Amino acid sequence: MKKPLIGLVGVLLAGGVIGLSALAYDANTKENAEEANVESKTDDANSQSNLESEPPAPPTERTVDTGGEYPWNFLGVKAQKDAVYSGGQVYLMSDAPALEEQALGYLNNPVGDPENIVENYVAFGDQLALLVADLQDFYPDDKDYFLAISQAADALKSNNPDVAKDKIEEAKLLR
Repeated sequence: MKKPLIGLVGVLLAGGVIGLSALAYDANTKENAEEANVESKTDDANSQSNLESEPPAPPTERTVDTGGEYPWNFLGVKAQKDAVYSGGQVYLMSDAPALEEQALGYLNNPVGDPENIVENYVAFGDQLALLVADLQDFYPDDKDYFLAISQAADALKSNNPDVAKDKIEEAKLLR
């Protein structure tokens, strides 16, 4: 009778030791996971604050072929939209003065029948809006410039050329 009792006690002790080892391992694993999670959150917060404090470097080259021309002279509005909204770099900040001047030139001397003029206003509005969409993240200090260009784009799309002229002139001063 003593031998089965001793055997039973031995099995219970061995099971207890294994069970305690498993609990200790599980607790240690949870602590390590929590520490890793805290470190990960800290790293994410540090990365986020670095991202917020440093804007991406402004582009100096296009990733979209424009044949050596300004985008609006080489690509249609749809092709520009597709490229900009799929992550392509269509516009450079150096394009802004030329686009502003071309839009102002057309606004000061619109050519064509009234329906064609409105279509051209909308096209210029789209191009100004795409310039903003493509570049504003690279120039966080130029929010006022991009706001004025956005307002000019909206005015053109709404067939309000006088407001568009004023906003483009304002943007030129802000640039």
